[in-house]
Amino acid sequence: MTAIRPATPTDAPLLAELRGVMQADNGVGQEQIARDLATWQAWFAEVLASGEYVAWVAEVDGQSAGTVGLMFFPQIPSAADPHTRRPQVANMAVRPEFRRRGLAGQLLGTALAWAQAGGYRHIGLNAAPMGIELYRRAGFTENANPAMTLKV
Repeated sequence: MTAIRPATPTDAPLLAELRGVMQADNGVGQEQIARDLATWQAWFAEVLASGEYVAWVAEVDGQSAGTVGLMFFPQIPSAADPHTRRPQVANMAVRPEFRRRGLAGQLLGTALAWAQAGGYRHIGLNAAPMGIELYRRAGFTENANPAMTLKV
């Protein structure tokens, strides 16, 4: 049986572990993931407690199977969108042994329903290659506005 529940600050170790699953899928080595776990755990505990981040955990027969979260970024409000924060899907991860069961879609649907119920009109994400089709099926489209980054 599958259940999806909101994450709490006590889930920080689990969310950090699942972020490691996502990072490994994206080619990050286990040594780097091991170095980052404590940092991620502290961050998740802090932002879940403050409400700067909301997340959900999927459990299958009592075992943690996956997660998804929403981070919030400042935005200038407008008449069309009065929110001063924009949600962005983050940390979508499903353990390999639970994949191909629709969990990622259920998790994403839960996050999108929460955002829609909150009146958010735009939701962003950065898609890893393995998630692109899932996000397209959910209605996400590639943005024509090019993003640039400077590493300093």
